[in-house]
Amino acid sequence: MGHMHFMRRADLETWYIQDDSFIILLDRRVGTNVVFEVGGETFAAHRWSLAARSPVFKAQFFGLMSENSAQQHIKIDDIGALVFRALLQFIYKDSLPEDTGANRASTIMAQHSLDAAYRYTGWRE
Repeated sequence: MGHMHFMRRADLETWYIQDDSFIILLDRRVGTNVVFEVGGETFAAHRWSLAARSPVFKAQFFGLMSENSAQQHIKIDDIGALVFRALLQFIYKDSLPEDTGANRASTIMAQHSLDAAYRYTGWRE
């Protein structure tokens, strides 16, 4: 039982599992299997990653009552493209995009992003 020799953690790690690895997979569209259409833009993502971080996506993709669980193209009308991009960053990287300035537009964007994070992930500060 067990292993006969010691393996260093560095030997096991690749760029896929270090630092911002999940966002790198998203940005490069490596292994994506679902596409969202939001506000006229398309976003490719990974069902497993979305389901792992969001009870809403988990129910949509894998729940007992899920309809069209094999659906690969999903249209979302209740949030904008910038907010959805922020939601994906929150799911993949556990952070929101940095503020682009102290103006009303970025404050509103932050409010919408936090609302989407709460609706899709149950996150609340």
